[in-house]
Amino acid sequence: LLYGRALEWLQPKEEVAVLDVCCGVGTIGLCASQKCRKIIGIELVPEAVESAKANAALNKIHNTEWMVGKAEDVLPKLLEEMDPSLQVSAVVDPPRPGLHHVVLRALRSCSQLSRIVYVSCNPDSLVEDVVKLTMPSENDEDPFVPVRAVAVD
Repeated sequence: LLYGRALEWLQPKEEVAVLDVCCGVGTIGLCASQKCRKIIGIELVPEAVESAKANAALNKIHNTEWMVGKAEDVLPKLLEEMDPSLQVSAVVDPPRPGLHHVVLRALRSCSQLSRIVYVSCNPDSLVEDVVKLTMPSENDEDPFVPVRAVAVD
């Protein structure tokens, strides 16, 4: 139910690269891979990334790239080096404390990013992060706008 809803709201499309931030073993990204151009998974735990690679190979999924490291270290550089014409969507599934402020800033400043699906195990950190993603600032013209929320248990 949770992954189905996340994919429904992500709406992956053939011309879009999907960032799977805090991807774990890559389940959400791998499920979206058939409908998008590319999956880029970022995960702190090297063993989880190895499992994501094995899952992709086992399922004959070839449009994936997996990166090991802290999202706050990997994501800003990745977005900076990304082709500016590439359309991007993101699914984030952070640990209980939520997303690092550097990750939030990188997502906010990515002009190609049109959609974020936030999977949360902690409503308190979710609220804090949504406020940071949606609060207007001097530097951006269009902050993200929350569209839907659902509790899944």
